[in-house]
Amino acid sequence: MYYRDPDGLRVELQVDVFATMDEANAYLTGPEFAENPIGVIFDPEQLIHDYEAGRALDDLVRRPPLPPGKTPLDMRAETPRG
Repeated sequence: MYYRDPDGLRVELQVDVFATMDEANAYLTGPEFAENPIGVIFDPEQLIHDYEAGRALDDLVRRPPLPPGKTPLDMRAETPRG
């Protein structure tokens, strides 16, 4: 997750979701990561809501596919600051 803090600094947060290094290495060298090494844009407020509603951790951390018609580069777009 990338965001800009109140001072305008870009912050990166990452959560590892693999039980072992072998699982992580398999993912990072596999076709899903090769197709999209960037990730997807998501709504952090919705993630909080889903967590507080008791949604399973496996569902919360599962990486969804790219939205139809989007490329990994589209996922680099930043949410405009208000």
